[in-house]
Amino acid sequence: MCLDGFGDQSRAHVPVAGKTTWLETDHNQVRPLFDAFKNAGGKGELVIEPASGDNGHAIVNEPELFLKGVLRFFHVIGFT
Repeated sequence: MCLDGFGDQSRAHVPVAGKTTWLETDHNQVRPLFDAFKNAGGKGELVIEPASGDNGHAIVNEPELFLKGVLRFFHVIGFT
């Protein structure tokens, strides 16, 4: 399956076992990719946080934006 506008980047080549959490900011256009993942049988949750600044990829530098989602994922998979 290939999503319009994403080319080969939308293809899943590695099977994913178990649940996933996708942490993204509202600047990224990840919803179509996540929906394709779910429609292909993927299990997971999409967490969209507000972006700080104009670069959504900088979320990694701001743990207060993503830490709740990570901790919730750890709980879901029994890590806590």
